[in-house]
Amino acid sequence: MHLNRKLNSVLIILGFLSLVSCGENKKSEIIIARVGDAVLTKSQLEKALASDRYKRKYKEEFIRQWIETELLFKKAIDENILSDSLFNEILSESKKELAGALLITKKLNEKTFRFTEKELRDYYKKNRSEFLAPYDGYVLNIAKFNSQNDAINFRKEVLKNKWKYAGEKFKDKNSLINIVENKLIYKYEIQPVHLLRVIEKLAPDVVSIIIKTDENEFTVVQMIDNIKQNKPVPAKYIWDEISERLKIFKQKQFYNKFLESLYEEYSVQLKRDSL
Repeated sequence: MHLNRKLNSVLIILGFLSLVSCGENKKSEIIIARVGDAVLTKSQLEKALASDRYKRKYKEEFIRQWIETELLFKKAIDENILSDSLFNEILSESKKELAGALLITKKLNEKTFRFTEKELRDYYKKNRSEFLAPYDGYVLNIAKFNSQNDAINFRKEVLKNKWKYAGEKFKDKNSLINIVENKLIYKYEIQPVHLLRVIEKLAPDVVSIIIKTDENEFTVVQMIDNIKQNKPVPAKYIWDEISERLKIFKQKQFYNKFLESLYEEYSVQLKRDSL
């Protein structure tokens, strides 16, 4: 929990700093917005929107937020907020939080977390209750084409030589929109409704008819497994999720050990009788 708070702190502070730092003047670049002498350039905007923190934001939303941040910052300067004792107290604490969070991030980046299949299976077995399906769902093979003829030929190839072989044969087809194998999809995620109705009637390993799922979109589905709500999802379908959970667990262990070493290094003293 403490590790998560640290990492969240660095994201919040770095996010604010990135908005302010976007105001550095770049005369040779295309300027998107200006507030006084602060400018937001096209390259800064694209870089910010490509980052994890802002990748879900629309351009207009980010630009509006940048302008508001600059306006408030300039007004704060005019009203001497930067000289205010409360501001400097918070700033001092923020520096500590930021420095600590950056240190943790640095240490975690230096540490490589790789797991064997046995480690992943053992973690899954010990923590099976963490991997319950939140909804009913299916494990599916899905291929989408913008050509009905190619979808028909792909289905024939699946029936003749299995899904994996058909996928390899058609992977370079221009008409192939998307293809996935052994993908866990919950019922609420399946659209349109008539696609769900087809899937619900499929038995394991059965390949669907060609389904028109959109204008110029033709879908082929193969049922692999049926997943029931509140039942453990078989490990073979969620290796990535298991690996990510185990990585977080190992990171927390590493963080706790690192803190223990700091207690010894800096001679921490706590006088409980003074509390």
